[in-house]
Amino acid sequence: AEALLNSDLLLTVQRRAATHLIQEYPLDVSELPITLNPAVYSMFWHRRYDKDSTSSWLRKTVNEILYKA
Repeated sequence: AEALLNSDLLLTVQRRAATHLIQEYPLDVSELPITLNPAVYSMFWHRRYDKDSTSSWLRKTVNEILYKA
């Protein structure tokens, strides 16, 4: 975000991320001039990690972050 402050650069992020950035930095937020389809996220792992506690925690954490309402 600091790189944007004194430049003509653009940053495209989700609305949730933009909301946090404008609380910290004096940036302008604009809607995209095009319509985008929602992003689709997938996770893949080897079945040997299905019951691995660390891997399960990571998948759960990523899922909570991506699909947080």
